Amino acid sequence: MSREDCIRILIADDEAGFLKALTTYLAKPWREILTARNGAEAISVLESCEVDLVVTDLVMPRVDGLGVLGRVVESGSRTLVILMTGYGSIETAVRAVSQGAFDYKTKPFLLEEMGLAVARAEAHLRLVRERDRLLAERDSLAREIHELKTLAISQGAPGTLPPRTESLRLDVLERAPSAREAFSWYRMWQPDTSLEEEITLLTELRNQGLLTHEQWIRLRRRMTSACG
Repeated sequence: MSREDCIRILIADDEAGFLKALTTYLAKPWREILTARNGAEAISVLESCEVDLVVTDLVMPRVDGLGVLGRVVESGSRTLVILMTGYGSIETAVRAVSQGAFDYKTKPFLLEEMGLAVARAEAHLRLVRERDRLLAERDSLAREIHELKTLAISQGAPGTLPPRTESLRLDVLERAPSAREAFSWYRMWQPDTSLEEEITLLTELRNQGLLTHEQWIRLRRRMTSACG
């Protein structure tokens, strides 16, 4: 299973029996579960590898759960934190959430309750990963489009065209006008080029998929009529 498909969970609790029970219950094929017996061990794990979700007890020796939460927040990572404690209070819950905790569970709780909380955290993490994937895909497509436009500009017409024509071609390709807009722009700009050169620009628009073949034919006819 790739890292993208795996959810890495760190469970931190100083009660060995409860830690083992929770680890066993949360074990799933798509989860990699790490454990820590106190807050200091949890922080050491966080510093040594990437963790998606931390399930930590609030009251632990050396470093408590809020200390672990603070370390996650300070790191700027997207790691989610679920706090659990047998000394729950509204004030502690509010403080934990205000400091960035994803969820809060008060002991004693059913293992099923923690299972639901972890499932919600996983759903959130997968949405974030999907968003990142789509953004990366968008950026990759944008780069490809830019490269194609650059290639079209460099190969679409003789290098002896006047600078004004080169600028016009770039503007048209970047702004992707409709057929009607393209025609009005040509009429408004009145570039110092021949009709043949303007038709070359329209051909580039068609080749880039900015104009359909039918639009290109109609525009060419209109331009020929307007300049005749």
